[in-house]
Amino acid sequence: MSHGLQRQLGFWVGVALLFHPLAVFSADTSNSVVISTSLSLRSDHQPELACDGRDDTWFLSFRPARDGDDFLLTLPAPAQLTGVTVTTGTGDGENRLEYGSLETSVDGSNFTFAAAFVHGDARVTGLKEPVRAVRLRVTGQGRAPLAIREFTLHSPTPLPKARLMTRVEVDYSATPECAFFARRAKALAEEWYPRIGEVLWKGAMPARFSVVKLHFVPGKIKDFIGYTTGNGTIMIAADWVMTHTPRDYGLVIHELTMWSRPMAAAGRAGLRKASRTTSVITSSNPACASPRSMPTRPPIATAT
Repeated sequence: MSHGLQRQLGFWVGVALLFHPLAVFSADTSNSVVISTSLSLRSDHQPELACDGRDDTWFLSFRPARDGDDFLLTLPAPAQLTGVTVTTGTGDGENRLEYGSLETSVDGSNFTFAAAFVHGDARVTGLKEPVRAVRLRVTGQGRAPLAIREFTLHSPTPLPKARLMTRVEVDYSATPECAFFARRAKALAEEWYPRIGEVLWKGAMPARFSVVKLHFVPGKIKDFIGYTTGNGTIMIAADWVMTHTPRDYGLVIHELTMWSRPMAAAGRAGLRKASRTTSVITSSNPACASPRSMPTRPPIATAT
């Protein structure tokens, strides 16, 4: 995004703060079963379809599954489950998981083997400990995109709705001074990237990427302060973050918004809509509410 467009963005953000009707929109996922995955997305077969209780819908990855890929469900808090059932493959039996395991975790971080996939399906019963997370882990190279038809957590009490949360990776190894900004931007993007389609198109434009990368570049990026790539990466100029507007988290949201295909094709109208969306999200989200005492030069930390 050029400096000229940034000035336009500032104007429309001001307008949006006064008039935008979606300012009360909330993307709180604290009471949801959170879906996250390393598998690439298709707009017509989103991850939520694996958890909708229907046998005639499924999540379908864009590329074949690779060794190390995973599909993770995380509960708001540990719960006593009676079992887990995962069925892969489309309605005609294609696109099944060829090599994989099902794993459970009490704390959401440390996982133990629970069952192996046989003919694309896995089932676990007799769980004795509360479960915080369940993970499908791919253990070999697949030959076709993976379809997860149903990922069911069996519980004696109703569980909340499952929602996708994007994984966000940050790289500020070359710009350690951006660490503070990067961590807040990461939290903001994790929560809001999957929801932008809901704000703009009432859910008609789902997330394009399951993993988003924020890459901080030393100095300036020619005439840009930030821009998106076609592989889910946002390049951000450290000079702008540290020198011009240290709290410009709207830059990240704006670039996430511009990944929307209708937005990119809409020219100035798209810019205005992206700016209004930026205002709604940054003005209503605690991750953007930086304290006035936030240091101009954040503490240096190791990239994660």
